Amino acid sequence: MKSLTYPICVELRLLSTAASGTPGFTLAAFDVSHWRERENELLHALNHDALTGLDNAAALESAVEAAQAEVEHTRTQTALVLLDLDDYSRINRALGYDAGDDMLRETARRSQHTV
Repeated sequence: MKSLTYPICVELRLLSTAASGTPGFTLAAFDVSHWRERENELLHALNHDALTGLDNAAALESAVEAAQAEVEHTRTQTALVLLDLDDYSRINRALGYDAGDDMLRETARRSQHTV
């Protein structure tokens, strides 16, 4: 017989008890996998742009620190690329917000494959 197993996050709570003067312990286990999944989703939303999926400004500081630590460890070089789209608002005004969003997504896709 074959069974399927998969890891889950479990929170264990251990309580000291004394029933009728006899010391003992109570152990309770709770499946918190759905909490962990939601926590990961929120953390991703906090550090990524919802439209493009790229890291946002909140993620920039830790990314720069990680790159700096790697550079110091490996004695190599790194670069930071900042991209500014001139007159982006003109696209929104002339073609609409959907066209502007499409342009941002395409720019993000191209920049990911270029760098």
